Amino acid sequence: MRTSVRSFASSLVAAMGVTLLVAPSASAANQVVSDKYSGEFAYATSQTRSPDGCIVAQRDLLAFDKGFGPTVAYYDFMVNECTMEVLRDVYGTAPAEAFDFNRNAVHAKASVPLTDGTMLAVDLRWNAVGAPTQQGFSTRIVEPGVYQYVSTSSGSFSEASLSGSPLFDEAHISQSKGSRLEIRH
Repeated sequence: MRTSVRSFASSLVAAMGVTLLVAPSASAANQVVSDKYSGEFAYATSQTRSPDGCIVAQRDLLAFDKGFGPTVAYYDFMVNECTMEVLRDVYGTAPAEAFDFNRNAVHAKASVPLTDGTMLAVDLRWNAVGAPTQQGFSTRIVEPGVYQYVSTSSGSFSEASLSGSPLFDEAHISQSKGSRLEIRH
């Protein structure tokens, strides 16, 4: 689950296309980056490991609406962790043909062109399992005179069952919002 959560966070940020605002501060040596997001997300993931523990394959799919219009993003990655050789790195995004969202059920449909030249047909339904939980996170990192980072996020999160195509091992539904401030001196 730890890998899935870490993967979810990185997929979420990458797929959302977060708009960054870069504003110079009073000192030309400082760089300030801040962003905010809010949205509705349905996430699916699968991870496998070879019997010898070397080959790890991870597939992630994220259907979301961040205000730019419903989008589906897919990522398929395989690595040999014993040799650090990347065996597969395929991804793609596309506007959703259908995206019906509520806290208990999500339907997403899209034809996603992938970087390997293939097309992925997505037609998935997420159904929440149990009541959503409310979660909030904050992170603060300070290295005086060098770097400051503050991040907050909050929202509802539900585990979900998944039907349709392609299938994954885990599924989640989330509504969230957050912000980030990063200052480099």
